[in-house]
Amino acid sequence: MADSGFDAAVAHLKQLARAKRGRPPVRKVIAYLAGDGHAAFVRQNIVAAHCVRRFPAAYVVAVFRDDWGARGFLTDCNPAFHSEMRAAADAPMTMPLDWFDIGTGAPVQCPDETWKARKLNEPDLFLVPGTLGLDPGRVAGLAEAPPALCLPPSQLAALQAAAPRVGLAPDRAHVCVGLEGLGAEARRALVAVLEGADARLVALDRAAAALPGALDLSRLPRNAYPLRVLALARARCVLATAADDLALASAFRVPAAALDRAAGLANLWNAGDLIPAAGPLPPDRLAAMAGDLLARTADCAGWRPDPAMADMAPAEGLALPLAQTEASLVTTWS
Repeated sequence: MADSGFDAAVAHLKQLARAKRGRPPVRKVIAYLAGDGHAAFVRQNIVAAHCVRRFPAAYVVAVFRDDWGARGFLTDCNPAFHSEMRAAADAPMTMPLDWFDIGTGAPVQCPDETWKARKLNEPDLFLVPGTLGLDPGRVAGLAEAPPALCLPPSQLAALQAAAPRVGLAPDRAHVCVGLEGLGAEARRALVAVLEGADARLVALDRAAAALPGALDLSRLPRNAYPLRVLALARARCVLATAADDLALASAFRVPAAALDRAAGLANLWNAGDLIPAAGPLPPDRLAAMAGDLLARTADCAGWRPDPAMADMAPAEGLALPLAQTEASLVTTWS
């Protein structure tokens, strides 16, 4: 055989070997959520959804340490997850490494039959908290086609039936407001703007509960947390200072403005959302930012529907670590 023919044959064999060693399709994914606080937990849900939608045939399990039930409800709102495994809040560990021992003599076996039945001890992709903990607004490609949370269909009827008992009506638009931490002058400026909004004001904290005619959700008990999420998910828009409220607004793709820059930096990521510029923002400019958001959402006459799922064509794989951009699509208001 001529040298050229031999070289071609070797090149062909190498190509076949590379194809043989090609990664199998991603069929089993574990998303390990370990964010501190609800805002971080919501962000991790969104980054996980962004990662796994590249693998539409995959079975995705969310693993996390539960609190008093709020985290479980939030994962129920994530259509990217097919099942979940919760560790109790006081459990010594969330997920023992022994669960991934493929031997029959593993000292600690996973108690969930689904684990063995689906061979989740051999996942094709394991998303760790370090990956999921990135700022969603800076994950390349996420904000351009953002995934979203949706109220769980299995609980929607019960939530809608309970909403009127706390003053929420689907045929009347409402604006969720949180003012905790703002000075008296800033609050007065915002009140002047909010009084002109053609919508019911829903108070997310004690400071906003003082707004004239506001529906106070700040006193809801813990077991009514889903109703708070419902109010945020169906709002015309959200104006708030708390990171938890802002992250939920972004996750449900509800237009939002952060009245506190630090709370908004990582917790708003959708194009058109607003955060104050660095440095103290004068009360009149803060009120102007709120007025801009109210004006842009004036056509919302009732409850918002669940957001349409943004499409993303399945990819061959997922590059880790995730690529990041220099800045988010959120608008800075000065």
